[in-house]
Amino acid sequence: MKRKIFILTALVMMIFCVNACAFSDVQSGSWYYDNVTDMTNQGYLSGYEDGTFRPDGTVTKAELVSICLLYTSDAA
Repeated sequence: MKRKIFILTALVMMIFCVNACAFSDVQSGSWYYDNVTDMTNQGYLSGYEDGTFRPDGTVTKAELVSICLLYTSDAA
């Protein structure tokens, strides 16, 4: 029960924090700002636990597959 409450609380916090692209390393003037904001609001991206997105980081194969699977399951 405590785990369900924790997960629900985390999801609510993500929804309210994500709407304004709350990643500390994504600036509003960046070329990718709108894409990151849109994909985050739609639930395809979530960033890291420390509140960063790390736009210059490397995307792993697992992350790419996860994003693709989320996107294609919603598109169907």
